[in-house]
Amino acid sequence: MAYRYLRFALTKGFGTPDDMEAALSAILSFISIDIMHGSMTEFPLHHSAFRALQAQHQGKRESREGLAPDETTFLAERFLNTIFYLQSTLSQSTNYDITPVPWSSDPQSSLIIQEFSYTIGPIDDHCLQYTYGTTKRLTMFIRAVTALFWSVAYYTSTGAYFPDTLQLEMDSLSKGLNDWRLESEDIIDLPDVASTRVVKLHILAFYNAICIFRLTHLVLPLSTDDGTRSALFHEVSFYVSEVLSHLRSIERIKQQNPRAFDRKSASIMWPGFIAACEAPQQGREGWVEWWENMLAYRIGNIASLYETLRDVWDLRDRTQDDSYLLPAWRRLLREKRMVIIAL
Repeated sequence: MAYRYLRFALTKGFGTPDDMEAALSAILSFISIDIMHGSMTEFPLHHSAFRALQAQHQGKRESREGLAPDETTFLAERFLNTIFYLQSTLSQSTNYDITPVPWSSDPQSSLIIQEFSYTIGPIDDHCLQYTYGTTKRLTMFIRAVTALFWSVAYYTSTGAYFPDTLQLEMDSLSKGLNDWRLESEDIIDLPDVASTRVVKLHILAFYNAICIFRLTHLVLPLSTDDGTRSALFHEVSFYVSEVLSHLRSIERIKQQNPRAFDRKSASIMWPGFIAACEAPQQGREGWVEWWENMLAYRIGNIASLYETLRDVWDLRDRTQDDSYLLPAWRRLLREKRMVIIAL
């Protein structure tokens, strides 16, 4: 149905905002289908199509001066923008196919900053919380780490002089993460205590996974002192344990409140994937239990991600070398030329 409507809309054009909304919804539906079936090959094309149509729609609207959308259209567009914003963020965060680029002397003109500050229209923070268990602020942290990583990779691979302005941006990000508190977020008001608790736990899981993401992409690659690296690995292990604790608590609450939760609605997998990939050998038993419990949701993408995780662990166990500039999961994806979206 989604494919048939999209073909019709692309052929005949978009006569009304409703036509555009339906086409954008259809594209996002394709991604949902891919996730359910475990296919992770076509979602980058769907994201590119969504972004192109979104920009086209915005351009047409701007050409009609003073014509603002009605409230229904505004809410629908905000919902679609929010879904795309989160999905594209997670997709880019695990994209192996990046070209490292030097940091611009004027960061605001940098292609990296432009790419990761890109969004058309407002983002619904409560929608992010209810649908994905994260917040706009945390999503921006993921985008920032990814953007900075593109430049850090350039300097670690070339040995060129590391710009002070890049270090300042990284320090600012570090401070932002260290200062973050759950209480600083405007948490959605849900009708029952259990649901609110699950949302908060999922937000905390995201936060701790982002801390891992930053350490493994922006800090460890630049650390050469053995003592410092050892301390950083201990810090990573702490966050790994925190993520697992929060995710297990979520499943426990769901089991204790079956009427409040749909067993078909699994947690978003990004925190679990990022954290589990860094789990040491002696700390994987709990992760295996959690992932195998998640397989009960019968979502194809979860099974695919779990298979990838097992390959990552195998790679880490075979190499037994912490001197790499990239996390093992990123090396594996690059070697296999594999794209994933941890949803």
